[in-house]
Order: sequence, then C-alpha cells, then structure tokens
Amino acid sequence: MLTGEYIKNDRITEISEAVRLHNIREEKFNTNFISVLWIIPCERENATMISLLAEALRLGPAGDIKKLDERLAEMYGAVFETAVIKKGGRELLTLNMEVIKDENAGEKVFKNAASLMREIIGGRIVDKAFRQAKGRLAQILAEREDTAADYAVEKLMDMVYPNDPFSVHSDGYADDLEKISLKELNDFYDRLKSTGHTDIFISGSVDEGLALETAKGFVFRRGEINKLPADEAKAAGGCAEKTEKRNIGQSRIAAAYELVGDNKGKDYCSALILKEILCGAGSSILYDKIRQDEGLCYYIGAKLMRFRMIYVIDCGVAPGSEEKTVKLIDEGINSFRIDDRLFESAKRTVLRDIKAGEDRRSGAVNSRINEMLLGITEEEDMEKTVESVTAADVKKAAAGLKKKGVFIIAADRSGGAENGRDA
Repeated sequence: MLTGEYIKNDRITEISEAVRLHNIREEKFNTNFISVLWIIPCERENATMISLLAEALRLGPAGDIKKLDERLAEMYGAVFETAVIKKGGRELLTLNMEVIKDENAGEKVFKNAASLMREIIGGRIVDKAFRQAKGRLAQILAEREDTAADYAVEKLMDMVYPNDPFSVHSDGYADDLEKISLKELNDFYDRLKSTGHTDIFISGSVDEGLALETAKGFVFRRGEINKLPADEAKAAGGCAEKTEKRNIGQSRIAAAYELVGDNKGKDYCSALILKEILCGAGSSILYDKIRQDEGLCYYIGAKLMRFRMIYVIDCGVAPGSEEKTVKLIDEGINSFRIDDRLFESAKRTVLRDIKAGEDRRSGAVNSRINEMLLGITEEEDMEKTVESVTAADVKKAAAGLKKKGVFIIAADRSGGAENGRDA
C-alpha cells in the first residue's frame, strides 16, 4: 500500500501485498481498457532504465513488433502502448491495452487481450528488442535536447527543485543509456515485478470475477516489497535565474511560479481557472499584454504541475526582448485584475477540459491514479467544485503566487556558442 496516502475502499481488491485491482464499471465506451502500472520513486540512477524498459516492452512479446501488430489486428484493431508518466516524485511505468467489448465483437476478445498482456509482462527482453529500444530512446533524448522549449522547462525544473525527485528527467539521460546492458535491464524488470508497487486497472463491462482472474494472471512471484518514500516537495529557496545562448532564431523563456494552497478541491480548481485567466488560449492577461499590446512573443502558455502546485509559463520571444518579456510576465501577475467576462470564460474552459478528460478512454483510470497518489478517498464532483469557485477565490490564488525561477534560452546567431549553446 502507499503508506499514509490512500485508504482502501470498496473499489479496490488487494491481490497480494502492494498489488491491487481497481475494477471500474462503466458503459459509455464500446471498449474495455486494461492498465498495469508500477509506481517507482523518481531516482536518477533508475530513470533511463525505466524509460528503456518502456521502449522495449512497446515492441510486444519477444520484441517482434510485426507479430504484435498482427495479433492486435486479429482483435479488431486492439491498441497496446507503454508510457512513463511522472507525477510529483513518482514515476509510473504503464502498460495499456484497449480492446473492443466482447458483446460488440460477438466473440471473447477480452481474454485474448489479457493473454497478450500476460505474455508481455511475464516475458523477458530479448537482444533484438533491447537494441531497437536503445536506438529509439537515443533518438528521443537527442530530440529533447535539441528542442528549445523542452530543454528550457527541463533546466528550469533542475533549478527550482535541485534536491527534489521531481527534477529527475523521466525520459532518462543520454549519458546513462550506453552503460545499460541487456542483463541489467532484465534484472531490473524482474525486481520491479517481484518487489514493486503494482496497480491494475480494468475499466469497462468486465465482471468482478473475470477482472480478478485477469489481474491475478499479471502477478508473478513476489518478494520483499520495496517501500515507497513519502513524496515531499523540496523547492529551492528564493528565485533562481539563468540564461544560456543557443544558435536559434527565436528565444525561449520558461518561468516557474509556486501556488499557495492544496492540490485538490477548491484550491486546485481555483488554480485551473487562474491558469486560463493568465495564459489561456485566445484572450488572457499575459497573452493580451505581451503578444497583443507589445508584440514581443510568438507564443505564450502555462501548465499547472498539480503534484507540486507550480505554474510553468512558457513563451517564445524575439531575440533581444527576453528581459522585457520576463518583466511583463511579473507585472501581469503582480497587478492581477479580472472582470466578470474573463472569469466566466476561464471557468467555461476549465469545465470543457474536465468534460473532455471524462470523454477520453483513459480518463477514469487517470482520475483514479491521481486520487490514489493524492490521498483523495471520497468521490469528488469536479464540475460542481469548479462551479463553486468565485472570483475572490481566484484573486486569492493569484495573490499567493511566488516566483521560483526563470530559465532563458537566448537566441544567438553569431554561431559562437560551443555546440550551439553557451552556458
């Protein structure tokens, strides 16, 4: 169990220590959904291993992507995917399978999908898959390094959370990739399956008996369970600022602002509305001030990182306007004013986004994962909570914003920066 974070309730069946089945009954989709995930502390030494494992498992049993595609096609176009998701100081290695419901297919395809998942989970990574996964991950890491927006946000998190697992790069590290051997990867996978915290989500019209039988098939020999450390935020004090030069045509700014308040309930919903007011699509305070009035930025947006309650404001700006843009962002936040039109528009956008999440096949599973990691044990009506937020609540959230860091990639076409970057 996640110690002190989640109280067992009637939606969960504990199969064995630290292995749980979440059976979500719903009828709104014509597919069933299986998700097997392992919860792992974010650690630099394991990040690349986890990312590489996800790439290898993506290829299916024995690393034969062609045979995997054939088997998925036989199940009326079932979908299998893997992902590594970071939520606070935790990484989630997830394996997902979506397959048409038996009643819609006219045959029992769910058991075939479960059998395929069991083969993937129970198997080992072969050399062919290992080499392909390494090549693909090396390409992903190189692309991330070359993408100014991703690089700026990544470096910003390194500054703001230097001693927090949250700053671990969930894609991994290029320097670590070549050091990993096939044996090390398989040994890590074996340990993960035998000692890791495992949550199995089965969503759709699968009855409890079949769901339990299916989930048990994903669990192999268990050993002494690894304890999960508490996920505590460890932000740096003060505000860190840094600029690097790169031979690019457009500068990039990433700025972090910490929120005061809880990451659930009304505080969280107020933060979502505030994000839209500050940096939402179309008319918003920072968009109007920096792009429309000053013409300084090509793009400006914001992301709320819920598990640390921090905004990351990201924008692309013309070379030479970096400092002025940062100043205008601060001014827009510090002189925060909203009218009824902007407030109601932002609230409608948040409600639309919540509804869109509910309409995605993985939406209910993601919601349950968040509840589990955040310690939410009661059903929460997000739409009702959003409706209850007032303009005063949003103003209070804005007043509590605290600047934590700015990372700038300044466009430099002189070509003098080593490798296109000058620290």
